[in-house]
This record gives sequence, C-alpha cells and structure tokens, in this order.
Amino acid sequence: MSSDNLYSQSLRSSVIVGGALALCAVIGLIKIKMIAVLLAPAGVGLIGLYMSIVGLVGTLTTFGLQTSAVRAVAHADALGDSDVLARVVSALHVLSWVTGILGGLTALALALPLRKWVFESDVQANAVVTLSAILLFNAVSNARLARLQGLRQIHAITRTQVLAAALSAIVAVAVYLNFGEDGIMIALLADALVLFAVSGWFARRTQAPRARLPLRDLIVEAKPMLGLGMAIVWSGLLTVGSDLFIRALVARSLGLSAAGVYHAAWILSTLFTGFLLNAMATDFYPRLTSVINDRDETNLLVNTQTEIGVLVALPSVLFTLALNNWLIPLLFSNAFSDAAGALAWMVFGACLRTFVWPLGFLQLSFGAGRSFMLTEAIFFGAQVILVVWLLPSGGVLSIGYAIAASSALYTAVMVYAARRLGGIVWSRQVWRTVGTSLTFLLVTLALNRLLPELTATLLGCLVSLVASAWCARALIQRVGHSHSAVKVLMRLPLIARLLRGLT
Repeated sequence: MSSDNLYSQSLRSSVIVGGALALCAVIGLIKIKMIAVLLAPAGVGLIGLYMSIVGLVGTLTTFGLQTSAVRAVAHADALGDSDVLARVVSALHVLSWVTGILGGLTALALALPLRKWVFESDVQANAVVTLSAILLFNAVSNARLARLQGLRQIHAITRTQVLAAALSAIVAVAVYLNFGEDGIMIALLADALVLFAVSGWFARRTQAPRARLPLRDLIVEAKPMLGLGMAIVWSGLLTVGSDLFIRALVARSLGLSAAGVYHAAWILSTLFTGFLLNAMATDFYPRLTSVINDRDETNLLVNTQTEIGVLVALPSVLFTLALNNWLIPLLFSNAFSDAAGALAWMVFGACLRTFVWPLGFLQLSFGAGRSFMLTEAIFFGAQVILVVWLLPSGGVLSIGYAIAASSALYTAVMVYAARRLGGIVWSRQVWRTVGTSLTFLLVTLALNRLLPELTATLLGCLVSLVASAWCARALIQRVGHSHSAVKVLMRLPLIARLLRGLT
C-alpha cells in the first residue's frame, strides 16, 4: 500500500472513531461536571479509588484478554478461513465468562485486605463486595469489543461506545441526584450493566462464525491469547497497581479531598489524548498485526500512524494546557482549583507518550512480551519512585512532575526498543514533525507556568492556534484535498480561507 493511501486510511479511521469518542468525551464531561457538583472532591476521590480497585482485580483475572484477543481475531480474520475464525471467536466467548467469574470471586476473596489497606476501615465492606458483579460484566463486555475490533467493525464499536456513554450518564446523574455519595456503587454497577447490554446487542448483530469446541480444542485456542496476555497482565498490573498505589497514598497522606483533586487532573490529562489514541488503536492494531512479517510495510505503517497521531492530538493538548486554569472550575468546581498545576505537567507527559504510542503496539504485534514488560516496568517504576519521593514536600503538584519526568524517560526508551526489536526507526519527516510539536508543547507549558494567568491563557491560545494551523496544513499535504475530512473543513468559509492560504 502506498504511503498516501496509508495516510488517508489512518486519518479516516481516526476521524470516524475519534468523532464518536469525542462525542463520548463531551457526554463524559457533562457527567463529570454533575458528579463534581453533587459529590464534591471527597466523593470524586472515592469514585477514583473504586475504579482503581476494579482495574487492579480485572487486570489480574482477565489475563490481558481484551488486547491479546484483538490480535488473535485479526490474525484469524486475515487468513480468510472461517473455521479458524469460528474457533477463535468461540474460545474468546468462553474465556470471557470464565475470567469474569474469576474476577468476581477474586474481589470477594480480597474484600477484607483491600478495604483495610485502601480505606483503613470496614466501612466500605459491602461496596468492595459489589465490585465482583462489575468485574463479571466488564470482562464479558470487553471481550465483545475486542472481537469487534479484531474484525475491524468500526461502526459497531463507535455506536456501542456512544450509546453506552449516553445511557450510563443519564443513569448516573439520576442516581447521584437521589442518593448522593451513597449511590456511588449503584452508579458504577449501572455503568457496567449498560455496557454489557449495549455491547451484547451490537455483538449479536455482527456476523461472526461460531464453533462447538471440546475442552481440548478450547485449551489449544486459548493458549496463544493467554500467552501474550501475560505480558499485557504485567503492563496492566503496573498501570492500575501504580495508579491505585498513588491514589491510596494521596488519600492516606493528604485526605480524600486531595485524592479527588488528583482524580480531576488525571481525568482531564487523559481525556483528550485518550480518546484519540483509542480511536487510532481501534483500526491500527489489527492492521499492524496483519503486516507485521513485512518489515518495510511495518516501518511505513508505524511512521504514518505516528505522524497522524501527533498531528491530530497536538491541538487539543495545547488548548488544554493553555486553558487549564479555566477548565478545572468550568468542568468541575472551584473546590478542584488546586488540580490546575498538576494538570499542566500531566498533559505534557501524556503528549510525550503520544509520540511513541504506535511503538507499544509494535511490541505486541511482534509478540515481544519481554520487551513490552521491561519498557512498561521502567515507566511505572520511575513514576512511583518519583511520587513517593516528591509527594511529602510537593503535594498533588508533585505527581504532575513525576508523570512528566517518567514520560520523558519512557519516550526515549521506546524509540531505542523499536530499533532493537525489529529495526523500526522514525523517518526524517517523523523526527521533524515530533520536533516541531515538542517545541510548541514546551512554549505553551512555559507560558502556563511562568506568566500571570490571563496573559498565559491569551498567549497560550495564540500559540495553540498557530500550531493548529500548522497541523492542518501538514495533514492536508499528506492526505490531499480529496480526503473526506478535508472536504468537510473546506465547507467552513473561515477555515477554508485560512487553509487555502497555508497550502
């Protein structure tokens, strides 16, 4: 496939899924605003702790199935053999229920130690037990989404995400209005039930072959998914384990209100880059798996996706940095204003990780579990060590410093690992794109941290506008004026005039 077609396909997938996830993000922001007003920082901090517990136990018991299953389904689909695909899909269905039940039983078994360590009391006993049902529903729902992603059913995935986000937001706000903080577990359980129902509806509507597998054949099909899954489990444990450790450390050292402030910064730092990365992962990971044995095609695809990812993500990141002092009270409340400083550094770190995001999927597509485990350990190990060192003197702001520093280290390590793993290197064009983006990022961050609030906001927005124009120009040069996304932009008079002047 030519580089022009790769750019167009990468951007098309990003626009379709990104548009849906952007809508989910807007719905999520409205939901977050309502929760912040109704529950205050302490309630938001409690939600963050519960979510971290679900993430930790889910990672332990699903064995990375959601990610490894995408690879297995995509590989089976690429072979064009319906019998092979039917065996993989059927094995995935059984594994989802087995791992979901295992997660529920594990939550029950760990209820006492978790509530003692995280909450330092028995007050949350029933809540931790309720998480077992959430884990079961999440495991099955995520496996369904993995199947859809492996088959590259992009429209089914986007519809599932938007509908589930809208329904869960309505239910959550209704619950919190009636029950306040006492409704937290009801709302979280409702979220899981909504996703379970919606994913089941769209999964049944998508044609996928099934086969009856005896136990012996089931084990044969499950081994590859669970084998690569161990590396993903390790990464997931580091992710949610470090997250739960940091949240618990903040709650125990600074109080639940401080944990809520950190949760607010965490949500916004991952929101804008997160939905873009998820959008690209929906299509990029299966495509990468299908060409991984062709080094030249793999290198071209990684370079293309890196450029598209950076150019699409940069404007939202810069505007978040420029407006962070206004976003916190707007999207949460004035009680969360202390999150602004940490947010700036956390957004900076998130953008650095965006630069090397495709290289992480490169490790998974190669099946290089050890390399993946090592690079993840370096990132999260550095992050936890820095937080433990800095938190007593720097408070929540120090977590932002820790994430930014560990992200810089991770970026350098990933570039090196890709070269060692398969000889995958960034082209000169990618280096120029990353270098220019990093310059815009550093300038905006410096304005935010060094100048008075109003001046920093105005100048930061100006830099963000210039950077957005540069990103638009670069994208048009790569995909051409005939691309559907460019045609849509050209219908807007002001933007069309600006883009014609740039191109």
